[in-house]
Amino acid sequence: MNIFKQFYKRFAAPIWMRENPAGYGDLTAKQREAVRKLRNPNMLRRVALEAPDYEIRVFAVELTNDPETLRQAAQSDIHWRVRLSALKKLKDRELYGRAARNDPDPTVRAESIAAITDPETLKLVALSDANAEVRTAAVRNISDQDILKRILQKDKEPKVREAAAKNIQDQDTLRTIALNDEAPDVRRSAVMKLDDPETLSRIALNDPDKDVRLAAFEKDAGPGTLRRVLLSETDQSMRDLAYQKASDPETLRIIALNDADWSARLKAVMKITDPETLETVALNDADACVRGTAMEKLTDLAEKILAAAHEKNLGRRTARFSESERKETS
Repeated sequence: MNIFKQFYKRFAAPIWMRENPAGYGDLTAKQREAVRKLRNPNMLRRVALEAPDYEIRVFAVELTNDPETLRQAAQSDIHWRVRLSALKKLKDRELYGRAARNDPDPTVRAESIAAITDPETLKLVALSDANAEVRTAAVRNISDQDILKRILQKDKEPKVREAAAKNIQDQDTLRTIALNDEAPDVRRSAVMKLDDPETLSRIALNDPDKDVRLAAFEKDAGPGTLRRVLLSETDQSMRDLAYQKASDPETLRIIALNDADWSARLKAVMKITDPETLETVALNDADACVRGTAMEKLTDLAEKILAAAHEKNLGRRTARFSESERKETS
C-alpha cells in the first residue's frame, strides 16, 4: 500500500466516517487538522486530486499553493465545489473564461463569468447560456448598449432582462421597457433610471403593478400627478406617499376639505398656513381631532400675527422716541 493510501486509511477516512457516519456534511476540526498536518507537498497534491470525499479535496485545494495542482483540480475534478475552489484560488482569467463557457455546473459558470471582463466571453454567455442565473451574471458586467437591447428584446427570463435594464443608458429604450415589458420587476428597473416626467406620471397613474406605480411616483411627484393619485389611487402605500409629498397650498387645501380619510385631512391641516382654509376646517370638519388641530393652528397664527404687529409698533415707537431725542439735543 502506498503512502497516500496509508494516510487516507489511517487518518482521514476513519475521522471522516466517525464524524460523518452518513458519509456527507461539512468537515470537522479533526478532519481539517488531519489534512493540515500534511508536510509533504506531493501528499497534499494527491489528497487534493484523489481523496474520495470531495470535502477533503476542497480543503486540500484551499491549503495548496501549487499552480499545477490547482489547474488540474479546476479543470478536471468531478465535483463542482472542488473546481470552483481551485478557480477562486488561482484567479486565472483564462481558466475563468473556459469555465464560464464550458463548465457543466451553472454555479461554477456564474461565479466564473462574474469574475471576468472580456467582452466577447460576456456576450457569448449572456446570449447563449442555457441557465438564467449564468446569463444574469454575464449581463451585469455588460455595458455594450446594443447587446443589452438585444437581450431585452429576446431573453424570456425576467431576471435577465431586469439586469439588462439596470445597465441601459438610452432614455428611449428605458421608456419602451418601462411602458411595455410584461414583467413588473423589469418595468420597475427601467423606471428607476427614467428621467422623463411625462412618462413617469403616466406609469404612476396607470401601471397595473402597485410597486411599479410607487417607483414612478417616487421619482415624479409633481402637483398634477399627486392630485390625480389622491383622487384615483386605491393602494394605501401610494396614498400615504402622496400625503407625505403634498406641499403646494392648493393640493393641501383639496385634501383638508375633501379627503374621506380623517388622518389624511389631519396631515394636510398640519401643513396648511392659509387662515381661510383652517377656519373652514375648524368649523366644518366631521372629526373632532381635525377640527381641534385646525383651531390650534389658527390660534398659533393669530398669536404670531399679534406678536409681529406688536414688534412692528414697538419699533415705530422706538424710532419716534429716538428722533424726538435727537431733535431735543440738537
